[in-house]
Amino acid sequence: MVSHPPVPVNELAEHIERLRANSGARFSAEYESIDPGQQLTWDAASQDDNKPKNRYANVIAYDHSRVQLCALGKHSGQARGKGSERTAGVRGKTPGEVLNRGDVA
Repeated sequence: MVSHPPVPVNELAEHIERLRANSGARFSAEYESIDPGQQLTWDAASQDDNKPKNRYANVIAYDHSRVQLCALGKHSGQARGKGSERTAGVRGKTPGEVLNRGDVA
C-alpha cells in the first residue's frame, strides 16, 4: 500500500490535472494502490444467531459501534441498550405519523 498525503485545497485543481494525464493512468495507479482490506471488525453481526436481527442484509454493524439490545417485555415493542436506563422504541415514525415540534425527521 502506498501512502497518499493530503492535497491542499489551493493545489487540488493542479493535482487532478496531473492525475488526468495519460488518459487517467495516474488516477488508475492511485486507485489500485489503495489497500482494499477491511480494518474494522463485524464479528458479532456475522454470527448466525445475530443475522436475522440485522436490519438490512447488505449493511452490517461494526463491532465498535454496535448497540446491544435486550428485550424489556415479551410483546413490549421496546428495547433497552445495555448499560442504558433510557428506553427506545425499536421502530421509527412512519410517513403517516405527524412530527411534533422538536422531533427530528
